Amino acid sequence: MTKRTAVIGAGMMGETLLAGLVRAGRGADDLLVVEKRAERAAELSERYDVPVVDDVSAAAAADTVLLVVKPQDMAGVLDESRPGPAPRPACWSRSRRASPPPSSSPGCPRASPSPG
Repeated sequence: MTKRTAVIGAGMMGETLLAGLVRAGRGADDLLVVEKRAERAAELSERYDVPVVDDVSAAAAADTVLLVVKPQDMAGVLDESRPGPAPRPACWSRSRRASPPPSSSPGCPRASPSPG
């Protein structure tokens, strides 16, 4: 059984990855491309004979997701693809021997210094 791969973002780098997957023998049933620009989506669908959608959440059905977007667009794409409510912020701590940093995230407990 082949695993499904989704490529989110089909600019130059995304198309290069897609082309490599197709050349490696991956078929339309194994690939999904997510591209917001309709003209670009039609171009890629015709050129590579793969399904191209504009809904990032469709990538949730894939076993592997290749996120190929500009760094400034990354957070928005990740937010759009996340099912359900946003997760609680992570609470970070330093070494047990170091004095604890003040909690910068709401809901994170303030650590107490460990003895010794």
